[in-house]
Amino acid sequence: MTGLKAVLSDKAVWVAVVGLVAGIAVALGFNESMVATISGGVLSVVSVVLMALMGVKKAKSTKQTASDPEQPDADDQASDGLG
Repeated sequence: MTGLKAVLSDKAVWVAVVGLVAGIAVALGFNESMVATISGGVLSVVSVVLMALMGVKKAKSTKQTASDPEQPDADDQASDGLG
């Protein structure tokens, strides 16, 4: 299942799939302008969704690895003259 997730989260796979479908649509006689417009829209949506998912994934991994942020030492606070 993780292999399928890795494949589906790869933008190059989506570009190839959209290109294949667009090529078949043009070969079947669909208007090239319409196919190009739809393909561009689909690729834009896929890009935004993948970026959002990768951002969530990165945020989760960052949150898990940094469970306890560094606290300044008491000596550091005393030496800076602020308190």
